Amino acid sequence: TAFLMALLQAAALQCRPQSFRAEFTKHTGRHLRFAQLALPLSDDGKSVNMLLCGFEVEKAYGRTGRAAGQRVNQPLIVR
Repeated sequence: TAFLMALLQAAALQCRPQSFRAEFTKHTGRHLRFAQLALPLSDDGKSVNMLLCGFEVEKAYGRTGRAAGQRVNQPLIVR
């Protein structure tokens, strides 16, 4: 989404970690509550050339049948 791209761009351009929490219902009817983190990294200690990103789904429920409160952790690699 545009918001996620803005988060990643801010982490890279500002050379600072960025995070947010969100809660929304997808068009499929599935409800999500999650947290996102983007950490800027550098090979030379000066310019950002990598982002280490992760997210945690705190709650996911709805049409998929996933129980409320079930956690799903997945890494996200952006180069």
